[in-house]
Amino acid sequence: MTSQPISSGPTTFAYKFIVPYGTVLALALTIYGLELAPHLGVPVTTNVTSPVGRAVTCLVIGVLAVYQFRFGSGLKRVEMDNHNLFISDGDRQVVVPLGDVGEITENRWWHPHPVTIHFTRDNALGPRVVFLPIMTDQWFWFSRHPVVQQIAHAAAAARAAGDHAGV
Repeated sequence: MTSQPISSGPTTFAYKFIVPYGTVLALALTIYGLELAPHLGVPVTTNVTSPVGRAVTCLVIGVLAVYQFRFGSGLKRVEMDNHNLFISDGDRQVVVPLGDVGEITENRWWHPHPVTIHFTRDNALGPRVVFLPIMTDQWFWFSRHPVVQQIAHAAAAARAAGDHAGV
């Protein structure tokens, strides 16, 4: 069996690069518009006139920017064949035997359903990886993504066969 993508390239790219930098741009524009522009004599129309309101607005957007950077930087691209997971962080690719897959968890309450694969032993990318599965019409917001079961079944079959050898 050839490798099959089980994470979404466009979605992963967007959450890894576009969303975090867009949030930082929003923070920079907010700080400029609320804090710097009035002092530079630039006319800015805003409904947030109190210093506390401006500070809270900047703080909220700043916290969102930090969260998006933290979440996005940890995303990986994952592919699978009958024996291995192929995990890429953009710079390098690591091959992990399916027998090394431990627990698979999913955050069903956050829309892109980030899936975390916990390994029984560390690999070059750490003890776990997080990826965004391909968005399909087979699942709904509150239900489990089918890829969670797909990986779990493949890992169980690899462990039953004693397949920890890798490539």
